[in-house]
Amino acid sequence: MRSSHSPEGVTRLSARADESLVTVHAAVPGDITLNDIHHLLTELLEKIATHKAKKAISVRDVMKMTGFSRSHLYAMGNPKCDSFQPAFPRAFRTGNVTRYFEHEISAWLEAQASVSRETH
Repeated sequence: MRSSHSPEGVTRLSARADESLVTVHAAVPGDITLNDIHHLLTELLEKIATHKAKKAISVRDVMKMTGFSRSHLYAMGNPKCDSFQPAFPRAFRTGNVTRYFEHEISAWLEAQASVSRETH
């Protein structure tokens, strides 16, 4: 974590979270007190805790997370197939590799578990 002061009396705290930079700006008049530092750190930690990096994962990773086969995953995303599920996260391509966002797969799995628990 880094802290820096600007001439305008703004203290800047920053820290890395999930490969992304989270920054907090706060106006601090004159000298900074321990209470000010505590408030800034609390704000920074809350931002870090709620920050979700978008991590792209491979089809193989999605297969491990869901237990589905490769062909079933593709069928779930194809409107022409009987297994099509419009709520299932859409894949995207980076170069010649198919990827999914990990947080979208996790959210879909949580939704499926929630529905399953409600019906059983």
